[in-house]
Formats: sequence, structure tokens, C-alpha cells
Amino acid sequence: MKFVNRIQELDFLERKYKEPDAQLIIIYGRRRTGKTETVLQFSKPKPSIYFLSTRSNEKDNIDNFFDALFEYFQDETLLRLEKNWENIFQYLSGIKERLVLVIDEFPYLLESNKAVTSIFQRGWDLYLNKTDIMLILLGSSVSLMESEVLSAKSPLYGRRTGQWRITPLEFTHNREFYPNYTQQEQLYTYSCLGGVPAYLLQFDPLKDFWDNVHDKILSKGEFLFEETDFLLKEELREPKVYSSILKAISQGKTKFSEIMTQTGISKSSLSAYLETLERLDLVVREIPVTETIRSKKGRYFLKDNFFKFWYRYAFPNLRHLESGNSKYVLSKIKSDFNRYMGHSFEGITIEFLTGNLQRVPFEFTDIGRWWHKEQEIDIVALNEDTGKILFCECKWSELKRKDADRILIDLKEKSTAVKWHKHERSEYFGLIAKKIENKADLREQGYIAFDLQDMFK
Repeated sequence: MKFVNRIQELDFLERKYKEPDAQLIIIYGRRRTGKTETVLQFSKPKPSIYFLSTRSNEKDNIDNFFDALFEYFQDETLLRLEKNWENIFQYLSGIKERLVLVIDEFPYLLESNKAVTSIFQRGWDLYLNKTDIMLILLGSSVSLMESEVLSAKSPLYGRRTGQWRITPLEFTHNREFYPNYTQQEQLYTYSCLGGVPAYLLQFDPLKDFWDNVHDKILSKGEFLFEETDFLLKEELREPKVYSSILKAISQGKTKFSEIMTQTGISKSSLSAYLETLERLDLVVREIPVTETIRSKKGRYFLKDNFFKFWYRYAFPNLRHLESGNSKYVLSKIKSDFNRYMGHSFEGITIEFLTGNLQRVPFEFTDIGRWWHKEQEIDIVALNEDTGKILFCECKWSELKRKDADRILIDLKEKSTAVKWHKHERSEYFGLIAKKIENKADLREQGYIAFDLQDMFK
């Protein structure tokens, strides 16, 4: 299995490992993001025990935990102990080495016994917090980890010595999975799969992008064919309701009122559903970048690229896919994909600018889209302290110089509608596209100009 990046996460774990005394670390994040593999990469060269909780009863999990302890310590004392959590913690309290103890899918223990957090709190307070053990609790259920482990009401609150939410990889790291792909194919792949390692590993790097889409996403029985349905059922109690919301947003219903009308869900219920989807990183609420967080101009978009791709193309065509007519669906996707890439390219561009501040004229404090009534600007970046503001258009196309000039003229005109609280502001203008003819000339004129050649340096 290919392991990519996670440098920050590994550095964090190493730093906590080197700190004195016991450590209680919480690692969580949505499924498939590589939590387990990251922790295993960290713990492999160290004295460590890995235990995977299962969706079984508590007795089975405790029995399996004792087996894991015996496999590591080979101590027959364990065979004579009554199997319960108290004896597990008491036994571990006698360990004198720096030991990494990983408990994966901790929410499964919660499902079998709601008092598990209280049990672990007692075990930590009475037995483990005076040892050299580094206890790492992993969880894929974001809602359970946040409400039952990390929240102020949790018995474990105040005991943890660190926590980290694992998020999908960025585009920069995505490229390492497909080093032989062209720049365009790598952008296609990220726009289709996002940065979830388990999804990226499904594609065959020796096949081209479209063959992979057909074979790995549109073909019944494949892992990715069932993934959105599986994830919604695993995480949520009403998967069909959430699916209807995702479908509405994918169809361009981005305002709260539009989603409510499309789905028929009441206002109060829809607010709760959307908040849950935001916590899972499946949906994001965006406001014009110059607005405050309480702005009523908020719009909802699908955040996860794979869900975005699935609900735009596969979900509306499930009857064709179920009947094996996947090549017909693929042809429909190909005919629309440039339009899809136009939206996706904006997100990739924001990521590129955020990670390359040394290549823009000022360090911005905020970046995002801007809109007002019928007017939109793809990217606006600003610095609240200095009053500097950058207006930028993104085009998924190859631009001739005359096209670039026309776009920049239109951009300057639109920028006058952007009401920012600074009375005096320094304005910058830019253009990012697949390819820009004579971009060096634009830069000499003071414009920011990037294309794929720059993004792949």
C-alpha cells in the first residue's frame, strides 16, 4: 500500500511520544482518510500493541483485547486474570517501558457499552496516567468522537493530552499516486476522487483516467460503486434524507430555501441535517469572502470531490449503471466534464494560492469566492490589516492573449461592485487558466498570471 505525506500528523505523534509521562491522544476523522495507516506508520518501529475494536458485544472485545496483550507480552499471568476492563488497566499499570497502545474504532466499544468512556476515564485516572504508556484512541465516526469523547460532557474531557482530526490529502499529495499521468489527468483524478487515500488507491495508475472511471466507479460491484451509500449508512441514522439533500445541492440548489423546497424538509430539521453534513466534510457553507460569518448570503456546496462527482453523474444514472449500461453513462460524463472541471478548478486554484503565498504580491488573511446578485468573481483574496485585495478569475481553458485581456477588463469592471470595509485599498488582478499565451507579458504589466505549468512546478 502506498503511503503519502501525513508529515504534520507524524511529526505531531513523534512530538507527543517524546514528551515525558503518559499520553492520551485522540485521532479521528471520516472513513477512508488513512487514520489507521498513519498511526501504524508512526508505531511500527516502536514497542506497540494494536487493537481493532469490532461491532460485537463487549465480552468479545474484551476477550480479543486480552489476546492482543498476551500476544505481545507472552505473560501467562494474563491467562489467569478475570477478563474485564479493570484488570486490563491494572495489568498495564505495571508496564515500565514506553509503550504505544492503539485502540482503533473506539466508537464500536461505545456502541456495545455507553459507559465505556467512564470506564476508560477511571482506568486512566487510577492506573495509566502514572505510566509511560501512550494510549491512542482512533475513531471514524466523527459525530460520536466529537460528542462522546471530545466534548465537555465526556468523562474523558480534560484527560486527553492531544488530538488530531485527519482530513483528506491536498492536490499536491494526490499527484504522488499517479506520477505517470499527464497534468490534465492528475487534475481530472483529483476532481473526481478528491484526497481520500482509499479512493485514490482504487484507480490503476497503469490505466488512463477514463478507463479507471468506467472500471472502478461506474461498474456495479466495485468498491467505489457502493461507497457513498455505505458511508451514509455507517455515519447517519437517516441516510435517505441526507442523500436527498446531497442530490439537491448537486443539482444547483445551493441556497437554504432552495434545498428546503427541493427536499420538502422543514427549516429546523434541514439546519440540523446540513450541520451534520458539514461536520462530515461532505458539505460546506460558503459566504462571499467579504461578508461576516452571519451573512444571509450563504450557499451550500458539496465539499468532497468524490461525492460531488457521484451525485452529479452516477446517482442520476443508477438505472443505467445497474443494468450494465455503463459505457452510455461514461459518454454522458465525457460530454459534460469540461463544465464540471471549470467548477473544480476554482477549488484547486484556491488551494494552490494558499500554499504558494511567496508567489503572490501579499499574504492574505482570507480567500474565497465573491458574489452579489447576478455578479460573481471566482477568487477574491484579501488582507484585513493592510487593505490589499486580489481579484482573480479561473478558466479551465487555453487562453489566447486577446481572451486574457478581455477577461481582465471584465474583472476590473466587476471588482467595482465589491464593497469592502476598507476606505482605501490596494487592488491586484489576476488570471489562472489551463494555459495562458504570453503570460510573461501580463506579469510585466503587474497582473498575476498562472497556468498548469506553474501549478505543477
